[in-house]
Amino acid sequence: MKLHRTAALVVLLAVLVAAAGEKLVFSDEFSTLDHHKWGHMVSAWRGGNNEFQYYRNSRNNSYVRDGILYLKPTLTADEFGEDLVKNGMLSYPDCNKEPCISQASADEIVLPVQSARISTWGKFSFRYGRLEVRARLPR
Repeated sequence: MKLHRTAALVVLLAVLVAAAGEKLVFSDEFSTLDHHKWGHMVSAWRGGNNEFQYYRNSRNNSYVRDGILYLKPTLTADEFGEDLVKNGMLSYPDCNKEPCISQASADEIVLPVQSARISTWGKFSFRYGRLEVRARLPR
């Protein structure tokens, strides 16, 4: 089974401050994935709502091509096999948010989807202003 939906983000991100005489303070046209601006979350954290994916820093799940940022989910079984999903364990050595392990048990499987989550946390923030984003999301 393959996941066919890719969240293709065409992001013109502009954070502007001060309503009158706005000033551009952050922008990214995604010619590359600038790690000085963006960081990957690596975690088996389930988002507080029991999400069935884990986040990782992999070019299979996040990449830039032709000025477009792609965040693409993939199946854990395609990379590691069905047996690992049903009976195994994955740990994430570059984990930056607990928990850092996904383990199968009698009533749980290893998180079956791998994805990417990026943010400017620890790199950029703003309090007031206007945010513009151009994005194409899966239907």
